[in-house]
Amino acid sequence: MIRTGQFDVEAATAAVGVIASRVPNVTVHTVCKLLYFAEKMHLERYGRQFLKDTFVALDCGPVPSRTYDLIKSARGEGRHHQISEGDAALFSDRVEVRGSAVSVRREPDLEDLSVSAIKCLNDTIQRYGGWDFDALTEESHDNAWHTTRERWINGPMSLEDIARTLPDASLLVPHLTRG
Repeated sequence: MIRTGQFDVEAATAAVGVIASRVPNVTVHTVCKLLYFAEKMHLERYGRQFLKDTFVALDCGPVPSRTYDLIKSARGEGRHHQISEGDAALFSDRVEVRGSAVSVRREPDLEDLSVSAIKCLNDTIQRYGGWDFDALTEESHDNAWHTTRERWINGPMSLEDIARTLPDASLLVPHLTRG
């Protein structure tokens, strides 16, 4: 199984900030789905992840596990075992979460994201930013999500399964396995 790299809390914080600053009335659900679509786009275009988060197949679709823990912490649900106190503080200093609403406390630090990550986030926001809850949920229920749900409920989605949903999977999967 292909593993994700080291989670990048700065990139996750900036990515959530980019989405929250550019999508009106954005919710936690929308943030999670747009991060999934942006990460898939980045994987397809550049052969690598930019968040390096593990997506989990929850009922309403893929959720970036550690980023979601940061969101829950910012919402006041306590710090989760996957994130440090410093990471939670960094995120909460830049992103506000009230209930399901997500907003920025200050503009995202784009230096924490690669040019390619910003491009994929912008393209994802342009394509999916206006979609409603049901449309985002349906779109995110791809073969990687279904494959994971067949194995276990709320389980981690393998990067290989996600890569297999992409048009050049026959080239991408061996690339990821080598790298």
